[in-house]
Amino acid sequence: MKILIDISYITSEQKSKESVAIYAFRFLDSIKKNNGCKIDLLVSEEMISFIKKRYPHYEIITYPSIKPWIKSIPYLKGIIKTFKWKNFINMLDYDVIYIPFSWSGNSLKTKIPKVVTIHDLRPMRFAERAFTSSKWFRTLGLKHIYLKCSKFFYTCHCKNANKIIGISDYIAQDIKNEWPEYANKVQTIYNGVTLPTELDIPIETLVGVPYILYVNTLAKYKNIITLIRAFAIIKDKYPTLKLVVVGKSTDYWTNIVVPEINNRCIADRICHIKYLSDEQLIWAYKNAKIFITPSIHEGFGYTPIEAAICGAPVISSRCDSLPDVTANKVTYFDPPTSEENLAEKIESLLDRPKTKNELQEISSFFKERYDQAHQSNKILECVLSSCNSN
Repeated sequence: MKILIDISYITSEQKSKESVAIYAFRFLDSIKKNNGCKIDLLVSEEMISFIKKRYPHYEIITYPSIKPWIKSIPYLKGIIKTFKWKNFINMLDYDVIYIPFSWSGNSLKTKIPKVVTIHDLRPMRFAERAFTSSKWFRTLGLKHIYLKCSKFFYTCHCKNANKIIGISDYIAQDIKNEWPEYANKVQTIYNGVTLPTELDIPIETLVGVPYILYVNTLAKYKNIITLIRAFAIIKDKYPTLKLVVVGKSTDYWTNIVVPEINNRCIADRICHIKYLSDEQLIWAYKNAKIFITPSIHEGFGYTPIEAAICGAPVISSRCDSLPDVTANKVTYFDPPTSEENLAEKIESLLDRPKTKNELQEISSFFKERYDQAHQSNKILECVLSSCNSN
């Protein structure tokens, strides 16, 4: 059985750190020693050396880059990429292709069976890309067209895939609701969660400091503004408590959140860390008084699961996939924009913390539920069944 895994969407080392790249890497890391199939990787020309070094045991099919002059033409490059990908795949001899991340460029029908993972449908509902906030985009009124185009490509994926993987029950049901005619193709396979096995490394500036922890993208839909406001409410009751924010700076953080922090006079209580190594992150989880995920939209949500596995008490909003993924094992606040409700939950956990036994039970539950090898085997079975049923 010959399987092609399409990771050609990872076009730079920076993109290799994004969650949709990590999803593919975790899958490949956990199946490399326990399958009887021939698995090859479709890799962007720019990433050949990077992937060969990481996966020397896989055969690599080079996906050629588009010409530089095409890259400079907005929209045209997207259309060319889409048809180029289809034509390239149709020249290859494989039994099935697995696509860990669905985007417009790999949405068309191919001669061989296709299995695709859909991480969420947010791009067809919200114009949140960097270019969608530009002046020319707003002036020309392109939002409606952009959202229509996004839905068109999602529809192509659902129509042209033999099997569709949703990363949570929430996402799988969302797909079924949007395209009931393709509901029989949809299967839930949760993300696997992998944590480093090495010893954790302390963050020197936080040793001995009590803190609340946030680890996520600093985007509007992650709703850190509500956490900032809730922290401002409770800060005087806990004068030594810090709020640690882990995530690289964004326009939203700089232009909206930082002014809010300054207006509330809590800058000296906020510790913004742009990057942590895996070992430092584990230490941060293990030593947090509380981990908080206040997201308004979430397809899965790695970080609250990682934090809970490390033994941190977790507070979460009830938005989208979060109640499903966290399995009613954590503390919840609702509605997600209520800083008063979140502040109340923070005070409750700080004043009446969970016992070590309670936190250990939650950790064990999530370790078993999101075991990477188990979830990856489910993906592989789904891919193989698509081939066999074709």
